[in-house]
Amino acid sequence: MAMRDGGPPLGGHSYNRRGKGLPGPDSGIVPETMAEEGGDKSLTVVGTQVNVPISGDGFAKAVGKLTGFLGKVAGTVLDPVKLVLMAKAEDVAKTIDVKGELARRDLIQRAEDRVAAVEVTRQQNLETVVSQLPRLIRGPVSDSPVDPDWGAQFRNYAQDVSDREMQSLWANILAGEATKPGSYSRRTLNAVHLMTKEDANLFTKLCGVVWRFANARGIAYPGLPNLTQVVGMAGVALEDFLHLIDIGLVEASETIRYGFQDAGGEVEYAGKKWRTEKWAEGGMSVNYRRLTQIGSELAPISGAVAVPAYEKMVIDELFKAGVKFIPLQVQPLSELSK
Repeated sequence: MAMRDGGPPLGGHSYNRRGKGLPGPDSGIVPETMAEEGGDKSLTVVGTQVNVPISGDGFAKAVGKLTGFLGKVAGTVLDPVKLVLMAKAEDVAKTIDVKGELARRDLIQRAEDRVAAVEVTRQQNLETVVSQLPRLIRGPVSDSPVDPDWGAQFRNYAQDVSDREMQSLWANILAGEATKPGSYSRRTLNAVHLMTKEDANLFTKLCGVVWRFANARGIAYPGLPNLTQVVGMAGVALEDFLHLIDIGLVEASETIRYGFQDAGGEVEYAGKKWRTEKWAEGGMSVNYRRLTQIGSELAPISGAVAVPAYEKMVIDELFKAGVKFIPLQVQPLSELSK
């Protein structure tokens, strides 16, 4: 039978033998040790060393093939090797199972640590918001309870706010709702949740030109300067003003005109209030771009600062048109939001 030059007999397995010939059926071959030698596994069977390829599956398949035509000789010589490989395979499988279980437990522990870290941060955020209430709640507090669904939504949103300025905004909302439930809608909570710090600061600037006439809040301007120029007086660029419209704080509709009644009404600007009186005949009105409900709810706690030139312009122009402003003593809005 031809043999490959330099190749081992019996399908690629070399045997180092003591004495001549293969061990017989009754040789009592028993697996003793297995060690690594190069790229093969070296198996010693009662003094007989067999270099087995790393792939145990391939070797077991070869044993099955050889046993078919070599009979008991192949079984006697090769079965011990097969058994050791099978035992090793079971050990490997058990090792994999153990490693898998340890990895799973480690994964669970990391998940628990992550959840704990998140919840600790959330608790700190909520406590920071709530701790501001003593200085924000003034005057009588309504006996009406806060709606549980509102409270749940507030908690879910406020717990993930870590920025100090935004926490202050949430604290003002909570104080207002605790004082008078219904002051802030759940739609407003959702808007604030989506609002960035930059959005909030931009809205604060805009509220520097926002007035409250009767029960509506909006940007008032007598005619000239126009709306864009008035918004600019607050330091808000046109594109930023359009952005505030997009996020639902300012009405997108056309400017309306607010008419002053014969009887005096109350107006408010940047935390200051006046009673208005008509001193001349005729219809008196002012151009007015309204805030949305969300914007109207947030304007009082925006921390807006009056723009003196704009305030004087509106009062002077309305006085020329026959409306005078009688000041009422009210704490400035910038102080109320601190």
